[in-house]
Order: sequence, then structure tokens, then C-alpha cells
Amino acid sequence: MARLIVLVFFLSLSCFVQAQEAAFRKIQGPLVPLSGVVFAQEAQNTLEGYIHYLEAPSINGKSYRAFLNRQKNRALQEITYKPQLESQSRGMVATPDIYIDFSGNNSAVSTPQDNHIAISNAGQVVSVINQHIAVKNTQGEWLFASSLESFASPLGILANKYDPRIIYDAQEDRFVLVFLAGYNSGSTHIILAFSETGDATGNWNLYSLSGNPLSLNTWSDYPMIALSDKELFLSINLIYDNEPWETGFRETLIWQLDKMSGYNGQALNTLLWTSTQYGQENSIRNLIPVKYATESLGQDMYFLSNRNFDIENDTLFVLHINGDMNASDLAIETRILECDLPYGVPPNVNQQQGYLSTNDARVLDAMRIGDAVHFVSNCMNFDNGRSAIYHGHIPNIEEDVVEGQLIGSDTLSYAYPSISYTGIEEGDRDFILLASHASESVFPGFSALYVDNNLDFSDWIMVREGESYIDMLNISDGFERWGDYTGNQRKYNEPGVVWVSSSYGRFNRSNNTWLASLGRPGISSVEETKELVEIQLIPNPAREQF
Repeated sequence: MARLIVLVFFLSLSCFVQAQEAAFRKIQGPLVPLSGVVFAQEAQNTLEGYIHYLEAPSINGKSYRAFLNRQKNRALQEITYKPQLESQSRGMVATPDIYIDFSGNNSAVSTPQDNHIAISNAGQVVSVINQHIAVKNTQGEWLFASSLESFASPLGILANKYDPRIIYDAQEDRFVLVFLAGYNSGSTHIILAFSETGDATGNWNLYSLSGNPLSLNTWSDYPMIALSDKELFLSINLIYDNEPWETGFRETLIWQLDKMSGYNGQALNTLLWTSTQYGQENSIRNLIPVKYATESLGQDMYFLSNRNFDIENDTLFVLHINGDMNASDLAIETRILECDLPYGVPPNVNQQQGYLSTNDARVLDAMRIGDAVHFVSNCMNFDNGRSAIYHGHIPNIEEDVVEGQLIGSDTLSYAYPSISYTGIEEGDRDFILLASHASESVFPGFSALYVDNNLDFSDWIMVREGESYIDMLNISDGFERWGDYTGNQRKYNEPGVVWVSSSYGRFNRSNNTWLASLGRPGISSVEETKELVEIQLIPNPAREQF
């Protein structure tokens, strides 16, 4: 295993190029039948208990956490501090506006939260975390809530449910929910749910894909999703049984699925892209589909990946699937680009007690605005050794230019970014970036900033301040899970407005969810026109719930 780890990090680029000449092969996937229909209201159980979602062993021996911890320590010791590339005018751009914010679906005994969010044109806010789904209106009133277990009960899958992703299809006025079940080759499933209408509290069509489609001793982990005009694109990592999710990595698979059949409750046509193995170390890892920035969807899909464990690297992998699964010339192209600013594995974040895990430097969110692509990831701040956000910009996806910048702070650490487009007129390319924050003196919460059409960005603005440090695992080394991603989606029929979800440290030291509506500076929101109504609050004072 030690030799394998060395190969992962020190293979020459020339070896990688040779491996990518035949990087992926196309497999006709199974015809997946409708496995069940759930009426959301019947699955409702807001008070159901949840279990801890734990993963990593303590930092010792040859475990993944031991390896990654050593890598982070090496990065801090070997870092050559250098001034950042100042390609932006920070602070000269106005910060985003906060219209309304409120508590999301929380679980006091489950961590990490793994927040994701979607909002319909009609104003239904769907918030998902590990173990749970909830629907609220834009004023924060509950419409529906359920555990993922109850939501998927018609499938009869007993394995633990986790890693939810939710997306709204503004073109079809539908929701798509994806989550996983099981942690080994015998129990692994990918669960797909398509709403029959734009009402997230109504019927959902349920499907189950095998999490072990190649019939190996592997299971599916860490789904990422995006929509095209006709299809759902889903990438997952295959992990070997009885190994940690990093050192046990085999390859990333890409599924193409017929979304219209899912909305209509028909059998799903599927296509599977699997990487040709030149040894385990040569597989591209953690491919993320690049979402379309607006409701106008094309038929092709781009994917991004990087060298997420390296102390310092500038490699970016770009994959392109050139059409839907019925295209006669369907193919996948792989290119290797060089970023003008290197990225590196982020350090963990110290809080008042213990530290928060930042995982690695993988690409966490990406969007396509015309021919341009923006992406974000966790990164080492090479200026001060804190965890920061790497923002990458590909001005033209057909060309080989990647412009990078680090967005951080001297006093706070940032991690788990996500982005959404806030353009109003054709030609706009501005967006809002969301990220979790914490430090030795500031409780865990989350912040946002605005990036304008010139790609200059504002100062950070705190969306949710923490009330305490997070202490849910209570283990001797002080390790706490923070949340592996955040949620950020454009409100398609309110240009300039986005909805976000992330975690904060609550007063009881739990890791809880908060939702908010943010806007491009200077525009008005329908939320501001609501009539204020006096209410009598019991108890008074109260904290979030009453």
C-alpha cells in the first residue's frame, strides 16, 4: 500500500498523458425500471431519530487519515510563502445582499451535514443533508420533512442512506434527487428520485442503480450531478471493500441517464463511461460535471478534475461528452490544462477546541457561462498557510488557458465553496461564491462574496455566524467533520438571486444547517416586499425554533 501511495503522487505527467489516450470506454447501461413511487406527504416524519454518519479511523498507522494528515503537515512545513497574484480589486466591489435567512433541516446527532439545496420557480426550497430531506417556502415555513430512509422506503433497501444531491430543472419545472445507500459491494445502491411535477411535496418516481455496476468488490461513493437538455449526468467514485475511500479508490464512473423518462415514471435508458485501467494510479479522480449557469441547457457536458492530494500542482483535467446518449458520433475527449496559479492540499482548520476537516483540494463546484467555465475548490493559502478558496476561470472552454486566484483571509480559514450565476443581462458573467468559515477565535459559520463582470470580488460577508465550536464526535484527537460540500442555486425566475445552504456551530456544539437567499448587490428581491406581521413568540427569548 505504501508503494501505491507514492505512485499516486509522483507519477510523471508523461505517464498520465499516455494513460489518457484511451481514458474512457462506453458501455450500454441497463434499462432501469421504475422501482416505486413515494408520495412525499406520506413519508413525512420530522421527529425521526438519526444515526452518526462516521467514516474515518483515528490518526495512526497506515489509515487514510494518517496519510492525509501527514500530507497536510508536510504542506505547512514545506510551503514557500509567496505573495498572491493580485488579479482582482478586492473590496472595491459591493458585497452581496442578504434578503432572508432561516434554520434548515437539522439533526443534532448526525455529522457531517453535507448540505445541498434547490429552489423552484414557484418558491419551494428543498434542503437535503445526510439522512434527511425537507421542503420549506421562501419565508421558512415547513411544507414537508422526512428521513431519506422513509423517503426511499418503497425500494426496500435496508442499507444506510447518505450523500444526497438535489437539483432543480427550470426547463422542465421538476426536481431530481440522488443519494447513496450502503458501504460495501454487497449493499451499495444509487437511488434516483424524479419529481412528477414541480411540487416537491407530491409524488416522486424512484429508481435504483447498482452501486457495483462492474461486478467488482467495489461500492459507489461521493455522487456529483448536473442536467443537460435531455439527460442527468452523474459521476461517482468506485471504492474497494474494506479500504478507506481515498487509498481504496479504483476509478470514477460517469452515468448518462434519460431524465424525461424519470419525470414520466418510465424505464430509464442509461449509458456508462468507465475508465480504461493503466494501473489504479492512472485513473482520473473526482470528476465533477460542469453545471449550466442558466435554465438554457445544451446537450453536451464538461467535467473537471485535478490532482487533489498534491502539496502543490497546476494540472487540470477537462473531459467533454459531446452529446446525448443517442448521438451517432457520441465520444468523450480528455485534455490536460495547466493553471497559471498552483493549488495545493488545504490544511485543517483550527477551532476553539480541536480542528475541522477540510478533506483535499478536489474541485467542488463548477459552472458554465457561455464558453467560459468557473470552478472552485479548497486550497492551501500559500501566503499565510490557512485554508482558502481556489477560484479557477477558463475564459474559453475550447482553449487551454486557466486563470487562478486564491480567495482567503489573514484571520479566517475558508473551505467547501460553491458558486451560482447572478447575471441579469446577456453577457453578464458575475456570480456569488459561498464558503464555510472558522478560526481559533471565530465559531464555525459561513460567508459569501460577490464576483462582478470584471472578475473583481467583494469582501466576505458573514451569512451565518456560529454560536459555538463543533464537538459532535468527541474523540481524543479533536477531529470534527465539517461537511463535505455546500449548496448554492440560482433562482431562475428572479435573475440575480441565489439560495444557499451550509453549516454553522450551534450553541449546543452541534453542526446545524442554515438557509439563506442572497442577491447581486443593488437589486431588489420579492422577499423585501412581504408585509410584516406581528406575532407573539413563546418562549421569549427563543433560539431559531419556538
